[in-house]
Amino acid sequence: SRILTGAQKSIRLWDAKTGEHKVGMEPSLGNVNCAAWSHDGTRILASYSLFDSSIVHIWDADAGKRTRTFEGHLAGVTCVC
Repeated sequence: SRILTGAQKSIRLWDAKTGEHKVGMEPSLGNVNCAAWSHDGTRILASYSLFDSSIVHIWDADAGKRTRTFEGHLAGVTCVC
């Protein structure tokens, strides 16, 4: 099993048993507001504050690659589900 953490400008996945860092996702855009797993555990949805707006990314959890971006929020996105 894996643990998901987010801080400042990065999201990291860790092995829950060993504590080993497995994957890092660094969008270089603002600070991480929140992050959540997809139902099947294959993707991560995360929001980032950037000035007065937010950007939301979907990441491939295994590859650490961004697969989709949502822009246009007029205020910070503080929760994703």
